[in-house]
Amino acid sequence: MRPLEPPTLTKGLFRRLLCAVDFSDSSLAGLGFASSLARESGAELTILHVIDWPWIEPREPACGQLPSKHATALAEFLKYLEKSERDRLETIVPEELRAARTAQLAVRHGKPYVEILRAAEDVRADLIVMGVHGRNVIGTALFGSTTNQVVRRATCPVLTLKQ
Repeated sequence: MRPLEPPTLTKGLFRRLLCAVDFSDSSLAGLGFASSLARESGAELTILHVIDWPWIEPREPACGQLPSKHATALAEFLKYLEKSERDRLETIVPEELRAARTAQLAVRHGKPYVEILRAAEDVRADLIVMGVHGRNVIGTALFGSTTNQVVRRATCPVLTLKQ
């Protein structure tokens, strides 16, 4: 009897991948896996970072109840955060993806699980890849987790990796 061969990925199995990154070791391991998967399957990869922003605001300084100078300062701060995080994402893109220009970078702000699900819908992801932080059962039960919410609500498969 012949030994089983490991499965190989065929081109087209996954066409669009979304990898959520928070710069933790587990999310960077997820990025490594997503990069390999994208390379092997010829898929597009979107690397997403979500700035955990406590409320939703318009991009323009028209934040209803704030004085205009505060609204302007807040909008400028958000732009600064987005640029900083995009620059940070640039530094972790694997060299082979940078050379092939097959990775798209995205920075959003809001509730992380909500923005991950929106991004998956926007890019029509076939798979979401996420690194998992170790949380105890009580912490997850009381507060939930981003990964837990994404896995429960996603309309495509979610692959989680724990470092």
